[in-house]
Amino acid sequence: MTDEELIGYCELHCTTERALFHVDHLDRMLELAGRPDGYVKTCKDWVTKWYSVHEDEMLPLCNLARERMRANDPNSGAARGPIAGGPLE
Repeated sequence: MTDEELIGYCELHCTTERALFHVDHLDRMLELAGRPDGYVKTCKDWVTKWYSVHEDEMLPLCNLARERMRANDPNSGAARGPIAGGPLE
């Protein structure tokens, strides 16, 4: 799955009733979003491997990840700068 596909998957899946995500996907999303303040820095070492992360926490993370991807793409014309995150804790 590409990073863009992961972001899209997370945007859709976080709206489901259970919204379960594996720690590998969560950790990649945190990385794509720049491990923002207000979120855990990593979840790779968590004992449980599946967590429910709903819209209120996941969508801000997806937005951060997309914004960072645009900022790193010289062809996107996106503005650069910090963006506030959510409380994935």
